[in-house]
Amino acid sequence: LLPSSPDAGRKANAAASGAADVARNLTDVQAVAGQVGDMAGSLKSAAEKLVGQSQGLKQDVAGFIADLGRERA
Repeated sequence: LLPSSPDAGRKANAAASGAADVARNLTDVQAVAGQVGDMAGSLKSAAEKLVGQSQGLKQDVAGFIADLGRERA
């Protein structure tokens, strides 16, 4: 066995406390990573909707311009 010293208990407690802090921080990081993943999914969905809307708008404008050209002819 290792020799005991008055600081051994304090050092062991400090090491255990540090390990607990690391574990809590890892749990927090995992939670935040999950939230970021959810937000990324929402952002992707919103971007896809915008692409669809912009394509529809492009078609509407092209149709409007074509109608104006027919009216002038």
